[in-house]
Amino acid sequence: LSAYRVFLPGLGYPGLAMSRALGDLVAHNLGVLEEPEVHINIALDSNSEVIVASDGIWEKKDEKDVAIPLFEAKDPWTAARTVVEQARA
Repeated sequence: LSAYRVFLPGLGYPGLAMSRALGDLVAHNLGVLEEPEVHINIALDSNSEVIVASDGIWEKKDEKDVAIPLFEAKDPWTAARTVVEQARA
């Protein structure tokens, strides 16, 4: 993993591997960034799709494995659920 491990001060646990927890001010006190990394003015074709997912997805699935269920699903909720279930398998 490329992320550092986060421990409670003076303890050897929980040892959670993370680098950012959006809005989590408690984790911020342990050194985790609470602010998202934001990129603006990214050039996209007019027929482009944007897929936003965490490392839990991208460490298990590549772009193609994520995109196919999204295009085959009937609705966004079903698509997201399918991708998560596949990543957990």
